[in-house]
Amino acid sequence: MPERDNGVPDILDEARWELEFLLRMQVPAGKPLAGMVHHKIHDQNWTGLPLAPHEDPQPRELHPPSTAATLNLAATAAQCARLYAPYDAAFASRCATAATTAYAAAKAHPAVYASPADSTGGARTTTPTSPTSSTGRRPSCTSAPGRRPTWPT
Repeated sequence: MPERDNGVPDILDEARWELEFLLRMQVPAGKPLAGMVHHKIHDQNWTGLPLAPHEDPQPRELHPPSTAATLNLAATAAQCARLYAPYDAAFASRCATAATTAYAAAKAHPAVYASPADSTGGARTTTPTSPTSSTGRRPSCTSAPGRRPTWPT
């Protein structure tokens, strides 16, 4: 990869794109299951590749948070904080905060499972905090590249 001459190794420039996405998948403070991380987001009918998400006319579905996704972010963001510290202190700090928040959320909700076979789209959980709507279905959202998913009210 050619160097961009921005003082950051290009591999970290490339990794940051995905890290930014992962950080946006974390449930914000003040929302149910705050600090947990959504398991995935995709279009409703799995369009064929290579269609960019912003060109897809289908609604996008934001899957409920899961403990697995939350722990994945905790580990990834902790590494981010360590690796970016010499190059971008603000981003490293943001990642450290996300990692700490995610780890605490996973400890508070250790058994929230993604359930791809669940026809209602809800997450299975051992606590009464399942992030589904009153209809029992996962909330739909609209999301554009580079933006946090829109939360249903």
